[in-house]
Amino acid sequence: MKKFDVTYQAGTLPIHFLSLVIYVMLSFHANAQTESTGERKNLMVLNPAHPHGAQIQNTLRSAFHADVHVYAPCENDLEESYLNTINRHNRSDTVHYPWQIHTYIGEDYMEKMLQDNHGDVVIIASNNRSKSDYILRAAASGLNVIADKPMALNSSDFMKLTDAFAIAETQDRFISDLPAMSMRYSVTCLLQKELAAIPGIFGTLKKGSAEDPAVVQENLHYYYKRILRPTWFFDVKQQGNGVTDVTTHLADLVLWSCFPEETVDYEKDIQIVSSKLWPITIQPGQFKKVTGIEPYPDSLTPYLEGEVLKVFSNGEIILKINETYVRLTARWDFEPPAGESDTHQSVLRGTHATLRIKPGHPLDLYIEPSQKIDVQELEKEIRNHFEQLKNNYPFISLHQETNGWRISTKRRAIKKETHINVPSQQEVSRMLAKYYITTKADAVAEKIKNL
Repeated sequence: MKKFDVTYQAGTLPIHFLSLVIYVMLSFHANAQTESTGERKNLMVLNPAHPHGAQIQNTLRSAFHADVHVYAPCENDLEESYLNTINRHNRSDTVHYPWQIHTYIGEDYMEKMLQDNHGDVVIIASNNRSKSDYILRAAASGLNVIADKPMALNSSDFMKLTDAFAIAETQDRFISDLPAMSMRYSVTCLLQKELAAIPGIFGTLKKGSAEDPAVVQENLHYYYKRILRPTWFFDVKQQGNGVTDVTTHLADLVLWSCFPEETVDYEKDIQIVSSKLWPITIQPGQFKKVTGIEPYPDSLTPYLEGEVLKVFSNGEIILKINETYVRLTARWDFEPPAGESDTHQSVLRGTHATLRIKPGHPLDLYIEPSQKIDVQELEKEIRNHFEQLKNNYPFISLHQETNGWRISTKRRAIKKETHINVPSQQEVSRMLAKYYITTKADAVAEKIKNL
């Protein structure tokens, strides 16, 4: 085995060796402050394949020492999905000592990471097909785990995840995907959650029905965003499908905003009513545009009909949580219209008012009074509580609408937490409930699709 000390430059990482250790020092800043040790943790990163991992690492910069040990196999997405993001961060961050990335590349990367034991915490933002196995092995080795979503793609993965959480608890360690739950930092989602907890405004959460759920969460995503995606992003067995991938965010929002004080038991409190998947079709020219590759790789052959790639990334779940009906819908299209981007819709129906975030209006929360409610009393409650809300969100404003009121924000999101929060038992229950929803829905949808 050879060992090299090199200075990394984007695009020059030699990844073709069978077993290789590279010391990477990225873009040193002359004006960066000297790192203080404090309570910082030692970080390892396992087989990064999505930029979310590097983004989480950068957000939690103050929680870790500058030296980071990264482990990956010979065939990897290391440069595009991790090193480039870290390099950009090092060039822009003038406060911290720059990340110093020590990279091991070899087919024994997992065993090498566990043998070296260079860290207290491991970030796992890998190909999603391998993630539950990685999490279980890391937990069994006594490591704390911060993972990107989704942590599970099917029922088998979910069982591994429950085992991993149980092991982590016995070893006083943690597993968390909470740093990846970015929608919790959306100002309109935060306001919706806060207003839903005020009986004088929201009342209580309705029960709804399968046809007219009390809670609706929908998102629309686009494949082409002027970045190159790996080819496995189009393989639902590696990326996830319409009920197991981005639907994770929607399930998380429901549990977090509608049941904030409850510990949801996935075995008792959740019932999947229905679940379905349907495909988006990708043409060869579109595939090349978003991946830079043609023709389709052999791994995508099962999803081809002639020259058209069918990706089952659209999905819908209807479920009950403690007798409340919920609908989660994830949809994908290839490219947004000019000037547009991903959208999110969120509807919470209370006995006094409906709280609504409309697609294409990420800076507005609408408050719509229910029928037979005293509108003047409701407005009084809203205005009284709005002044309190403004103490925490000084950038919001209240407006009268034809059918209710609108709270607008000048900021789309608040700053993410820069330190590691060990999940409470309630948050652990939410994570397990979230992945029970998505993986159980996957089993239902796949059974229907194969009939």
